[in-house]
Amino acid sequence: MAFAVLIGHLLKPSRRRLRARALAEDRRQNPVKAAALWRALAEQGDLDAAYVLAERYEHGRGLVQNFNEATRWFRQAARRGHAGAQAKLGEICFYGRSEPASISRDAPPDPCSPLGGALGSLFPEGAGIAQDLAEAGHWNRLAAEAGDVAAQVRCAYQYATGQGLELSYEQAEHWFAAAAGQGHDGGAFGLATLYAGGHRGSADLAKAAAWFRRSAERGNSGALFSLGLLHLRGEGVDKDEAQAAGWLRRAAEQGHLEAMVLLGQMHRFGLGLVANAAEAETWLKRAAVRGHVKAMTAVASLLLEGPRPDPVTAASYLREAAEAGDPEAQAAFAELHLHGRGVAADPGQAAQWFRKAADQGLAAAAERLGAMYADGCGVPRDPEAAQAWFARAASGGHANALFNLGVMRQTGVGAACDIAEARRWFELAAEQGSAAACLRLGLLAAAGQFGEEQHAAALDWFSRGAELGDLDAACNAGLLRIRGLPPPKDVAAGLRILEDAVARGGRAAAWALHNLFSEGAHLPPDRPAAQHWLAEAARIGCGVAAARLADQLDDDSAAPPPARVIELLTRSAELGERAAQAKLGLILFAGRHTRRNLVDALRWLSRAAEAGDAEAMVQLGAMLAAGDGVIQDEPAAIAWCVKALASGQPAALRRLDEAVAANPAMESAHREARQIWLGRATDAAAAAQLRPA
Repeated sequence: MAFAVLIGHLLKPSRRRLRARALAEDRRQNPVKAAALWRALAEQGDLDAAYVLAERYEHGRGLVQNFNEATRWFRQAARRGHAGAQAKLGEICFYGRSEPASISRDAPPDPCSPLGGALGSLFPEGAGIAQDLAEAGHWNRLAAEAGDVAAQVRCAYQYATGQGLELSYEQAEHWFAAAAGQGHDGGAFGLATLYAGGHRGSADLAKAAAWFRRSAERGNSGALFSLGLLHLRGEGVDKDEAQAAGWLRRAAEQGHLEAMVLLGQMHRFGLGLVANAAEAETWLKRAAVRGHVKAMTAVASLLLEGPRPDPVTAASYLREAAEAGDPEAQAAFAELHLHGRGVAADPGQAAQWFRKAADQGLAAAAERLGAMYADGCGVPRDPEAAQAWFARAASGGHANALFNLGVMRQTGVGAACDIAEARRWFELAAEQGSAAACLRLGLLAAAGQFGEEQHAAALDWFSRGAELGDLDAACNAGLLRIRGLPPPKDVAAGLRILEDAVARGGRAAAWALHNLFSEGAHLPPDRPAAQHWLAEAARIGCGVAAARLADQLDDDSAAPPPARVIELLTRSAELGERAAQAKLGLILFAGRHTRRNLVDALRWLSRAAEAGDAEAMVQLGAMLAAGDGVIQDEPAAIAWCVKALASGQPAALRRLDEAVAANPAMESAHREARQIWLGRATDAAAAAQLRPA
């Protein structure tokens, strides 16, 4: 028996001869024979051969690629102290290895391989390696101590995050520094991250910036991005947007997604660069096609805002980002559905997308959903639901939601009327920068809703609203100055405030200046100045001013030419100004100063009537009663006349009398409307008498 063993040893090729033969086969580009020889050598206990064989299994060179076999041979070598195998095993366990596609039982057949996915049957336990951070930590630590620089970085990372090794920033710093000392960009980047995060004492952004720079100079894309961000913010380095753009561009060119997005936004808004929408779109699209949802949303914004808007393409970007779960994209996609941009108008769909975004905590979406419940748009009108959604948005500090809660408490919609509670919500909204809340607080204070009239408080709130850009608040502040509420009166300051508001598009301020110079109560009467401000008010879209100019066409030589007045009326009407819509409708119906146009007359009168203009209601009723420009419909005519009477506006009564005199067909509708209105008024009066005090 001993003799047979001895003969076996004598016949077995020496390790030196096997190694020489394996190397020779490698030189001949014969990897299969070489792999067989390396296996024979490894099975004889050769440490380096075990490592070579493991590598061949890892890369599928001369053998069927199999990460399990690779790991088995790496582990054999590592356990016997092979530093390279320890480092490799640390890497494999740190990242894990997916099953090769050629072996996976789930892979489709490979037409280039006679076996294809059927190879999977040879590996019943699979050929992939699951991530194992605990084992990775063990091997990375050993390899790090042996001087392997990549293992030092992985070891430091595991210490810094507590993944697979006990959390220790001291150890993390030690190993990152060791790697950085060997010139590894990851080591320098890791040190910078530790110092920036304050993990070795207080945050030291200057020290972090120095290490980020060392890493960036070696081409580390994360360091390039971080250094650009520090220069953009001026943290640890001088604020320098141009230098920030340079670092970010280098990171973006290496494929860093966040750098692409930030560089695109800098091009978009001209931060450190000349604003360039095309360049912005290029970088944002590069990130978007790689799946960056924020980039998709930014591209959509560019497409919606550009000189040639493309809402259809914008909608496709937003849909993808919204379906990926991005709340900002969901809210933006909801807005498209709400307004019918790039997609069919569908308030119901809008409400669903707002809800998805709101459920992820997006306060702006919760506020929009609250407004939809308040208006009954896309969902049933439900003031209580509106209040609940506003409250959710308000808990996130959303200024408009806080303001809306104040309006609901002021008006008693969805909750009992409570001025003190309304004031609280308005003040919270004002603290968040709501100009509308400042205006509302000023109006409440001026009206004595907080007790006695508080003009000083009102002026303060109006002034704060004006600073935040509210032009109506500026108008009120100017008027209080002119009237000396509170004293002293300061006409010059008040006029400056009003004129500044007009220069910024303040319609109410221009109308106020017209009235001040017309009435002569606080300023000497000045007809030319009054006419100037009237024309200016009409020019910037004040419907009442445009209607006043239209009234001047019949009896005032100072009026502008009729064509100009019609132009101003149309502009104001298109802005939604009710007075302009009504006046334009009446002029077009009568054919005064322009050609008669019943189609446009009906359109503008309908919009004004629906907005509550009593004169428009009466004229619309007259048209319906006579079938003038519209199909005759006496019940509808009566309904509009009842609404006009219920408004209680003197102009409605006068217009009704004029309509009856001009149109006999209107008389029966007028009579019926008065009877209905009187009946309702009598019922209301009786109900009021019966109501307990």
